[in-house]
Amino acid sequence: MKILVILAHTDFIDNFEPVLVELANRGHQIQLGIATKKRAPALPGRLASNPSIEAIRCPSRRSDDWAGPTRFLRGLRDYHLYLDSRHAASSHLRQRVQRQLARVASDDRTTRIVAPCPSCGSRLSADEWSGILSKLGDAERDHLSRFLEAVESVVPVDPVVSAFLETVRPTVVMVAPLTRLGSNLVDMVKSAQVAGIPVLAPVASWDDLMVDGALHVIPDRVLVWNEPQRQAATGLHGVPDNRVIVTGAPRYDALQSRPAARSREQYCLSLGLDPQRPLCMFLGSSPLVASGERSFFDRWLNALRVADRGVLRTCGIVVRPHPKGREAYEKDPLGGRGVALDLADDPQALFDGLTHAAVAVGLNTGAMIDAALRDTPVHTVLVPELAGGQQDAFHFHQLLRGGFVEVAHTLAAHTAALGNAIASDVTSGRSGAEAFVWPSGNVGRATSLVADVVEQQGTHRSPTLLGWVRGKSRPTAMGETQPTYAEDIDLPVAGSTPPETVGSVASVDVRDAHDGTMVPEPIGARLDETDLSMLAGDSTISEFWKRQIANAKQRAQAGIGSAPLRLMDVIAELGYGFKPLSPGQEIDEDTSFRTLLDRWERFKPMARRSGAKLPGLSLDEWEHLSAIAWLEQEELLEDYLATIRPFRVKSSMALARHYYRSQVLERLCAEHLGRRKLRILEIGAGAGNLATLLLARGLADSYVIVDLPEMLLNAAINLGRYAPDATIHYDEQPTPGVGRVDLVPSMGITRVDPGQFDVMVNFNSFMEMDRATRDMYIGEMYRTACDGAVLYNVNRRQEKLPQPDGSRFDNNPLLYPYTSNDHVLFWEDDPFETAVRAWFGKRPSVSIARAELVRKG
Repeated sequence: MKILVILAHTDFIDNFEPVLVELANRGHQIQLGIATKKRAPALPGRLASNPSIEAIRCPSRRSDDWAGPTRFLRGLRDYHLYLDSRHAASSHLRQRVQRQLARVASDDRTTRIVAPCPSCGSRLSADEWSGILSKLGDAERDHLSRFLEAVESVVPVDPVVSAFLETVRPTVVMVAPLTRLGSNLVDMVKSAQVAGIPVLAPVASWDDLMVDGALHVIPDRVLVWNEPQRQAATGLHGVPDNRVIVTGAPRYDALQSRPAARSREQYCLSLGLDPQRPLCMFLGSSPLVASGERSFFDRWLNALRVADRGVLRTCGIVVRPHPKGREAYEKDPLGGRGVALDLADDPQALFDGLTHAAVAVGLNTGAMIDAALRDTPVHTVLVPELAGGQQDAFHFHQLLRGGFVEVAHTLAAHTAALGNAIASDVTSGRSGAEAFVWPSGNVGRATSLVADVVEQQGTHRSPTLLGWVRGKSRPTAMGETQPTYAEDIDLPVAGSTPPETVGSVASVDVRDAHDGTMVPEPIGARLDETDLSMLAGDSTISEFWKRQIANAKQRAQAGIGSAPLRLMDVIAELGYGFKPLSPGQEIDEDTSFRTLLDRWERFKPMARRSGAKLPGLSLDEWEHLSAIAWLEQEELLEDYLATIRPFRVKSSMALARHYYRSQVLERLCAEHLGRRKLRILEIGAGAGNLATLLLARGLADSYVIVDLPEMLLNAAINLGRYAPDATIHYDEQPTPGVGRVDLVPSMGITRVDPGQFDVMVNFNSFMEMDRATRDMYIGEMYRTACDGAVLYNVNRRQEKLPQPDGSRFDNNPLLYPYTSNDHVLFWEDDPFETAVRAWFGKRPSVSIARAELVRKG
C-alpha cells in the first residue's frame, strides 16, 4: 500500500515518526512531503535509513485565480471559530487570528484592524472591535457559519494538487495538522476526496483542535488522543462522531519506558548544579500563550528564594524555555542563584531533566504532559497578567481536566504546594496523564492503533465527496469558467453535517457541569425513567417551553448520535446553573469579572450621563455590568460578593438577580413574619439558584420546588453541588423537615397539602405560561399558603404570548388573578429589572414586582 503523508511543517515529523516507521515495517511504502516547502524535506536518521520511506516535493500554497479569495475565505472562517461561546474569554487567541485575518485581507500590508466606535467615535482596535462580533447571538453565528460553509463548498479543487495526486497515486493520504491558521492542507484533502482517496487527519498536538484554525473540510477520519478532543472535534468543528477515532498520541509511546541517558549526578554537573539538592524544572510556554513569561519567571524565582520552606530557597532550578521563547532568557542571563538554562535541542535532555526533577512547573504547555508521564509532580499557578493565554483559554481547561496538574491561584499558595511536593517526594498521578494520551486499556499502543486505522482506510475507496466531476465546466464568482466534473455532490464542509450526526456546540462544557453523580440515586433513577416521548407534551407546559424543550431535545440527540437519549442529555442543553470558577480561583481573581469592574470604573461617568449601552459590550456583559453597577449604587455590592464567595462560582447578571431577590425576601420576612426558618414554595425554580441562596442564608427551613421534570433534575444537580446539607426528595408528599427540599413535577402541586407555606415565590416564569396554566398555579399558591404568608413575584409583560389553540394573549402582570383581600406591600416596576434591562432607568422595563400578605377568612 502506498501512503502519502503531508505535514504542515517539518516540526511535526518527530510527532509522527513512530507511525511512519511502523507502517514501513508492515511493508507499506511511505512518501513524506511538507506543505509549506517547495522541496523535499530532510529526513531524520531513522527515517532516512529506511528504504520504504521517501521524502518528496509536494505543492505548497495555491497559486491559481482562486488563491486570494480562498485565503481570505479561510481566514474569515478561522476567525469565525473564535466567535464560539467557548472562546468568549479568549481575547488573546482571538487577537492572533484577527491579525491573521487583517494580513490576509490586506495582502500582507497590515496586521491591524481599526474602526471608529459608532457611539462615541473613539478608536477601537485590538480586541475591542472584534468583541462586537464575538457577541453575536447563536442564530447570527449560525447564519454566518452556514454562509461561509456554502462558499467553501463551491471553491473548485486546486488543479496543481490534483495533478500531483494523479502522479503519486497514493492508496491513502494522511495530513496533519489540518486545523492550523492559513492551512495549506485543505486543498490536498479536497483533491484527494475528488479522486476517491481516503484521507486521515491525526491530531498532532494536545491543543490542535482548540487554539488554531477551523476544520474547513471533513476528512474520512479524524484521529484524536482522548475523549475531550473527540468532543472538541464534534462539538466545535462539527465532525460526525462516526468519523472520529480515539487512538492516543503516538509520540508518547516510547516515553513510558524510555530511560534517562545520564545519571542524576551527571545531569546536574553538566548544568553546573549541586547534585545533592532537589531539582525543580521550569517548563516554558510559547510566546503565543505567555508573551510576558520571563517577567513572571523572575517574580516566581524571587518568591521561591524567600519562601519559608528552606528547600525552595536552595533547590536547583532548570529552565527549559519553549523553542520559540528562548530569546527572552538568552538576552538576559539568569545569573547563578542555583539556576541553569537548558537549551539543548535533543529531546533526551528534557526526558533526563524530568526524570531527575522533584517537581515541574509550567503555565500552559504540552511539556507538562511529558513531566506527568515521567512520574514528576506538575504544578501551575494562575497569573492574572497572562490570563489571555492561560485561564481564559479553552485549551488550558482541557489540560486541567486531565487531573495531573496541581493548580494554585496565588503565588503564595503555589510556593507552599511546591515545598510540600518536594519535601514529601510524591509522585505525579501518572494515571491521569496516561488517560490523556492513550485510550483506556491501550497504554503505549497509540502507534499501532493509528497504523491499524491507516490500513483499514486503505482497503476501500473513499466515496466521492466533492461536487467536481471531470467533463464539465461551471461559471465561477470571478466571471470565468473553470474545468469541473460531471455531477455535483455536496462537500462535507466542517460544521455542515446533518443534524443527526453533529455534536452540539453547547454540549462539551455544559455536560461536564451537569454530572449525573451529583443527583441522589433515587431521584436520578426516577427521572431516568421519564418517558422522553412526552417531553414538551405535558399539558401544563406553555407553548414557549414546548419549543425550548423540543429544541434542547433535538440538540441533545444530535450531540449523542446513535446512543440512547437520557433526560440528563436534555438537561445539559437547557443549562441555567451556576458557572464554577477555575480550580483554586476566587471570585476576586476571576479575570472576566475584574475586567468588567475596570471597564465600569472607566466608563461610569459617560454611562451615567447618557444612559446608553457602552460600546464593545455584548448584551450579556452589559446586563451583568448594569447589575453590578446597581448593586454598588444600592451599597449591596460587598454583601453580594461575600454571599457568593463561598460557592466559588462566577458572577453573572442572573446570580446578582437571585441575590437581590433573596435580599428582598429576607427583608419582607423580617418585617412581616418576624422570623426565619420558613417553609418556602417556589413555582418555576429553574436550576434552583434562589433555593441554594435562601438555604445558605438560613431563611428556609424546608423548600418545595414545582417545575417541569426536566428542570427539576437541573435543580437537583445544583442543590446537590452547592447545598450539600440539603436532603432532596423527588415526587413525594412534601413534609416539614430541616434542610428538606422537595422536587414536585408540574401537576404534582395539586397533591400538596393546603395552608402550609410561609412564603411563595415566582420569578419570570408566569410570564412564559399559557393563561390557564398561569391562573392554575396562582390559585394553587393561594390554596397552599398559610394565613399571613408572603407572596412575592416578578414577571415581565408579554403582549403576544402563544396559546395551545394558536391564539395569542397579553400576559400582563397587572392583570393576574390575585384575590381581593390581600394586603399589598408593593406593586411596582421592579427596580432591579429597570436597572439591568432599561439602561439606568431611561425607559420602563415592563417588569412588575408585587409582594403581598395573604389574608384568609
